[in-house]
Amino acid sequence: MDKYEKRRLALRALVDSLGKGGISRVANAIGKEPNYLSRALYPAGREGRKRIGEDTVDVLNEKFPNWLD
Repeated sequence: MDKYEKRRLALRALVDSLGKGGISRVANAIGKEPNYLSRALYPAGREGRKRIGEDTVDVLNEKFPNWLD
């Protein structure tokens, strides 16, 4: 499993832990559009998938400490 898949799974767990509206809550907290986060949750190989890059990881770490643990 590569680092992008680990990030995707950790983000999925974070969003799921927040319940209904989790994607919107995370997106607003990190200054991204909910559509961006939805696409970041696409599995590998799905068209339109976005990878979770270093800048996004930094902001997620700031707003949601330990999300990647």
